Amino acid sequence: MKRSIFFLAALLTLSFAACSDENEPSASNDATATQSGGEQSGGGKPTEFTSPDAWEYIAHRNRLVIKVDTVPDFSDYTNVPWYDVRSSITELVLPSTLEYIGAYAFDGCKIVDLTLPASLKGIGKYAFSDCPNIGIVEIPSSVTEMGRSVFSGSGIRELTVNANVTKIPANFCFGCTNLKKVVLPSTIQSISECAFYKATSLASINLPNSINRIDKKAFAYCNSFTYTKILSSMSVGDSAYFSCSKLETVDFSGVKNMGEGVFQNCVALTSAKLGSGYIILPLRTFSGCEKLTTVTGMSDVTTFDRYAFYGCAALTTIPAPSNLTTIRDYAFANCTGFDKKLTFPSKLTSIYQLAFKGCTSITTIYLPNTLGSIGSSAFSNCSSLKFVYSRNSTPPTIESNTFNDINSYRELYVPSAAAQTKYKASTKWYNVFKTNIYIE
Repeated sequence: MKRSIFFLAALLTLSFAACSDENEPSASNDATATQSGGEQSGGGKPTEFTSPDAWEYIAHRNRLVIKVDTVPDFSDYTNVPWYDVRSSITELVLPSTLEYIGAYAFDGCKIVDLTLPASLKGIGKYAFSDCPNIGIVEIPSSVTEMGRSVFSGSGIRELTVNANVTKIPANFCFGCTNLKKVVLPSTIQSISECAFYKATSLASINLPNSINRIDKKAFAYCNSFTYTKILSSMSVGDSAYFSCSKLETVDFSGVKNMGEGVFQNCVALTSAKLGSGYIILPLRTFSGCEKLTTVTGMSDVTTFDRYAFYGCAALTTIPAPSNLTTIRDYAFANCTGFDKKLTFPSKLTSIYQLAFKGCTSITTIYLPNTLGSIGSSAFSNCSSLKFVYSRNSTPPTIESNTFNDINSYRELYVPSAAAQTKYKASTKWYNVFKTNIYIE
């Protein structure tokens, strides 16, 4: 048990490390003077925004007024000309002719009720990141370009994207813990890596049929999701819904390709409906989904990859697509809720090492006549396992520790007298079952 907890904790740590944002803590300054253009009292910071009529900060109103059609890209948030007063800015006035907001432009400002003009065409990376008070935001339909991390770490609560864009960029709302609702346009084709990572309050988002790709960790730690439905043809990247702690049901009928660990550690997940078109259920797909009871679909799947159902303690049977041939390492390890009698799929040919390690509830297993090999420790620590029915007349290849630490009293049943002779002649089978090899 301790080893299982350690394994899952390690995976959790790796996932945090793999999806991080670049923002640094916001600075603050209690400036009170009116400032404009590229000049600031007290020396200020270097700036590319040099026109004397480009901007004005009105201290007694905490108001920043932009007066030009383009706010340029800045190399980082310390180089914006209003850097020294950014933590005091609560009101942002943008011209009705504004076409572009540059990178880092308003990073860390305390803007309340952000309103973007209908003339806007592009928003640069980190433009509004770490803005704690921006609240409800509507991106106008004129926008065709958006950079990464535009709202990362901000206090955005609702987001409507009317923009004529095809992609939600990477880290777009990374760590936006107040975000509850997102409305996407029908032009969206992809949601990039970590776009809504750790948006822990996000409970509502539409996924238009236009979307064909959700990248890795896009919705990881979205802990308010309870249901996700995808019917359009789509690919889903690694750990897309990793550790969404309230996600109960998923319908991925239209998904044609899935990455690794899509639902890993979704501890409330009880049922999943998957699509067709892929032959391997990937690594760690449902690992740690301790309440999962039902998985349907997967009509083309032939292989359950490593750790696919690791620790799924509520599973009572093997979710068995009709063409399943291979169960890989640890695929069902520590699935402690299996029915006492476990029947294996009729086309199964290989069970890899440690595949069912620690499945302590099983007393009887029925192995199909297609099974050719069972790996090292595949059924080790299955402490209740007493009866093995092997329907293959030729003994499958096993290792000396394949059945380590099963019940001390065990019996093997085989299909015929000829098979009985072969199993008794097989040293490894005989060493496990001795003379308790019977004809079924």
